Amino acid sequence: LLAAFLGVASAGAIAIYQSGIGTVRVKTPDVSLFIPVPMGLIRVGLALTPAQHLDKIRRELRPHREILTIAIGELVRAPDAVFVEVVDGSELVLIEKRGGNLYVTVHSDDEDVELKIPLHSVEEAVRALIGE
Repeated sequence: LLAAFLGVASAGAIAIYQSGIGTVRVKTPDVSLFIPVPMGLIRVGLALTPAQHLDKIRRELRPHREILTIAIGELVRAPDAVFVEVVDGSELVLIEKRGGNLYVTVHSDDEDVELKIPLHSVEEAVRALIGE
């Protein structure tokens, strides 16, 4: 029984590792929050989405299938780069690719927010949504 439990736990850990971990960090004067998000939950979310909603999304994405596939593939293969950087006084919005992840950073005087999203997980989700 213990061996079966360890086997299932190991398989789960491997699946989480392979799908990647996104993170959400929020820091304000009142809150300091770090949330790791197993990106495998994207597949779970898609599996739990009612079929009529997925069908609607797929119909809307179908005309853009080729460009979406090319764009996400190129983004995954592209070198690290800053895509958006807006600075206004002490406020910052930054969107960049770094080490296979997409980072969205927002900084102001009273809050800092950072999202890290593994791009291979986004690629998998896009492919699942467009029916590849």
